[in-house]
Amino acid sequence: MKFKSSKNKLWRLFTPKPRLWKKEHGSITIFLSLVLAVVLAFVAIFIDYSRMAALKAKAERLAHAATRSVMSAYVPELQRTYGLFAYGETDPSMIFSGVLERSLEYKAREDMLPLMDAKLVSSSVELSRELGNYEVFKTQINEEMKYKAPVNFAIEVVGRFKPMSQAMKEASGAVEVLEKVQKLYDKREAELDKMLDLMKKAGRRTDGLVENIGTAGSGGTGDISDIPLSGSVSKATDMAAQYHDYKVQKERVSNETPPPEKIPVPSAIEGETTEEDNPGFLEWLNLLLKIDQYERGSGSITSRINSIVGRAFPPHSNDMVKAREHLKKAEELNAEMAAVIATIGTRSADSAYDNVTNSDIPGAENGPSGNTAKIREEMEKLPLKAEFFAEMGNHIKKQEEDFVWMKSKVEALEGLLAQAFSNSGMSAYNLKLSVATAGQASSEYRDRYGSGGSVIKEIEATFAKHRADDEKRKGFEKDAKNELEKANELIKFLSESKGNLENFKEVEKYFQENVDLNRASIEALETTTREEDPAAAGKDSMEKMDGFFGGISELLDATGDRLLQNEYASDHFSNFDFSKVEAFMKPGATISGAAAAELLSIDQQELEYIIYGFGNPGGNLAAAYGEIFAMRLAIRTMEALIDPEILVYGNPLVILAKAILEGLIAAVGDMTKLATQGHIDLAKTLPIKLTYKDHLRLFLFAHPGNDNRLSRMLALIRFDTGVNPDDHYTYLSGDTAISMPIWFLPGVMKTFGVGGGTWTGKEYTVDLQADYSY
Repeated sequence: MKFKSSKNKLWRLFTPKPRLWKKEHGSITIFLSLVLAVVLAFVAIFIDYSRMAALKAKAERLAHAATRSVMSAYVPELQRTYGLFAYGETDPSMIFSGVLERSLEYKAREDMLPLMDAKLVSSSVELSRELGNYEVFKTQINEEMKYKAPVNFAIEVVGRFKPMSQAMKEASGAVEVLEKVQKLYDKREAELDKMLDLMKKAGRRTDGLVENIGTAGSGGTGDISDIPLSGSVSKATDMAAQYHDYKVQKERVSNETPPPEKIPVPSAIEGETTEEDNPGFLEWLNLLLKIDQYERGSGSITSRINSIVGRAFPPHSNDMVKAREHLKKAEELNAEMAAVIATIGTRSADSAYDNVTNSDIPGAENGPSGNTAKIREEMEKLPLKAEFFAEMGNHIKKQEEDFVWMKSKVEALEGLLAQAFSNSGMSAYNLKLSVATAGQASSEYRDRYGSGGSVIKEIEATFAKHRADDEKRKGFEKDAKNELEKANELIKFLSESKGNLENFKEVEKYFQENVDLNRASIEALETTTREEDPAAAGKDSMEKMDGFFGGISELLDATGDRLLQNEYASDHFSNFDFSKVEAFMKPGATISGAAAAELLSIDQQELEYIIYGFGNPGGNLAAAYGEIFAMRLAIRTMEALIDPEILVYGNPLVILAKAILEGLIAAVGDMTKLATQGHIDLAKTLPIKLTYKDHLRLFLFAHPGNDNRLSRMLALIRFDTGVNPDDHYTYLSGDTAISMPIWFLPGVMKTFGVGGGTWTGKEYTVDLQADYSY
């Protein structure tokens, strides 16, 4: 190998060379080539970018078209009957991918260049948002009902009831207070009766005492005259009347020698004598017997007298203690009555009535006129004055004192016997005085507190003053109870009616499943109670009217959702044919078997089931009947309470009883008219026709609109159509990937991230998601 020297290299560096670049021939061609390359690249990029943009637009249109095509496969039964949309049973992926593939198919045309040559890479769909979901169901209800102007009905409801709002408010408040006052009044009077019964019972505990003493005189000795000793002592006066002779005869026995038992008498034979019974001896024996009988009789009668008093004393004291307790309880109840009466006009429920009255919605004309001011004035007279209870307390105290005084006088008799039967004896006057005093004390106690005693009669007369109208009131209450039984019998008959229970069980199962789907809780049902007491029934009806007006008041501020839901329920679900109730009203009516299964089936009472929710054939009908009856009773009772012919009775409790009686009679008649005529007037002064369904629509507003009502609607829809809203969806998300080849510079496009998307070699892919909801 040869190596060149460094000198040769340096020489070459400085040796002149030919200057080719100084020639200008062909320079424009190079420049244009450079420019053309840039222009062509720019044009190519824009061509592909336009194709990519067109692919995106087309892919988006196709994706939305595909989702709409999928969601067009809704369940027709739901749409036709209930105006609801939910996806059916067809495979959504098949429809979605099929629409995309057919839309992307290229059909050769002579004069058309395939600019995109797009093809489907992948597609998938996901269904969600079950129709059984509360929010989804509410949304579809709103869409179904928003063009049906349900607000007009809400305005109509307020307008119908606005004229009676103030009269109903006063009537409801009066009935609520009067019903409480009546119960307290009856309890108070029962306590007073118990007090009086104990006083009577205590007074009867010494029955027979005066008879055993034998005198009811003035207490002086002149009431007892001396009589010879007979030995017979059946009462204390016998002992006192014979005592003087008893002392004389006892002293004679003590001082004289008893006569011989036999005395000699001449015999028939001369010179001889015989013995015969001595009459004087027999007389002597008889005297001794009388003395003995007197002493034993006196001891027996005084012992019997003391026994009567002794046995009576502990129970008598206990009777007085209990009587005082009952009097105290009566006084407490009396104070409670006054407190209840003072609450008139302070009810929280009154605000709902005022809201309806003050609303801007015009009301109907000729509403009820009148008020309950007179009743309120008379109510203040029902509580008894404090002086009454003080007087009763004094009577009890005086009876205790009189008994103690009588007891001391009676017990003194037995203490005198030892002295009376001693050798020295005692003054017959003093014994007579003691017996007479004991007799007077016993007689006075009996005359005051025994059967028909003066104090007892005085107390009864005092009671009678404030009970003057009780008999009339109880007569009205008895008649009202008979009328109430008529309604209760039909409600009971309806509630116990047997129908197709299996259908109800199936619907209840669907209801529970939907509640579980929504993770909701089941609200307690409003149980239907049948009041046996007319006053309680009147109060219950007024409480229902409080709730009803509360619902109307809330309606004024309610959102459209609740109005739409209520109207949806009344428009799309069946209600019971109330005219068939007329057959139930006939005595001895029965219904069972196939007739019951058809008449009481759930598809005949869907709206009632939605409102009340009872899972049995008769419960919802009984509840609806009971609520309509309660509304009629409340309105009719209100009309009676402001009727001048009833207000003349004066006593508020009598007015209440009479008003409820008239209300019950009218309400029973209204229910019959509703069944036979199909409608009734709202009130005497408001001839607005209300049908059975109108009442149910009203109750939809009166009852709280909780989510359980939605679950019951969905359960009925499932039962009716066989389509489970919990398994059918209303929302679709479709994902698709569509690709096309890039004609020019795919690397450059990919490097600079033009158009987004994803790349696979020269293939550009667009990933899109399209959503659709009913």
